[in-house]
Amino acid sequence: MERKIHNSLPLYHFGNLNRFNEIFHFVTSREGGFSTGVYSSFNLGYGTKEPVEIIIKNRKLLAESIGINPEQLVFQYQIHSDKIEYISELQHERESCERDAMVTDKPGICLCVKGADCVPLLFYDKENRIIGAAHAGWKGTLSQIGRKLVEKMMQEFGSKPQNIYVGIGPSIGPKDYEVGEDVAEQFAFVFKSNTDYVMRHQNKKVFLDFWTVNKIQITQLGVPEDNIEISGISSFSNSNIFYSHRKSGGKTGRFAAGIMLKSNINKTNATN
Repeated sequence: MERKIHNSLPLYHFGNLNRFNEIFHFVTSREGGFSTGVYSSFNLGYGTKEPVEIIIKNRKLLAESIGINPEQLVFQYQIHSDKIEYISELQHERESCERDAMVTDKPGICLCVKGADCVPLLFYDKENRIIGAAHAGWKGTLSQIGRKLVEKMMQEFGSKPQNIYVGIGPSIGPKDYEVGEDVAEQFAFVFKSNTDYVMRHQNKKVFLDFWTVNKIQITQLGVPEDNIEISGISSFSNSNIFYSHRKSGGKTGRFAAGIMLKSNINKTNATN
């Protein structure tokens, strides 16, 4: 990923998605905002114990830094599910729907997902100009929310897997995400013999590779591996830059990943 400053706010970008002028995307960090204490300094997540006024102020700063109105930032009330919603217009309530993934073909709508160890996934179909965003915790990953979002793009928008590009954002890394045998067994049951994402150590500890298991789901539908970029940044190991729920013992904020079709790009004339 590449770090760039946008009007004093540092944002991270995927190289594979940066190729396309007709979209804008980002991953925030915990740098640059107004939050203090355990939320320092750019918490974007409602549901934490930080005053809502500070989060609104941070979201406004994000919008201003990327040149859009705050209303164009569409967040979701995340429930660790496989629910996906088509967003056809700007939402008038903050996080009004319970879901963990969104998709749209409408310019000017910035789809945003929050994270603090869970995997943020960003999607773009370069031919049909469809964007998607998903929040994949271990439950969402187990229910294959990333795969289901690609399937929705294919079935409802005519997307072809070879035209879909994916960014797998910062989250708890494979060397940091220890899980119990019960979780490992659930993943083994769903993904059968494909165990590239489970690591067992001599001390009998089991670690889950969130990045690989989400990539497996997506490539199984035909999305080329070369179209998928993994950030490789562990929020747990880099908790000074990205919020980590596990590293902080649950007292932390949320960073965000977002993607938007630009309003000023002509769909028929845009270049990649």
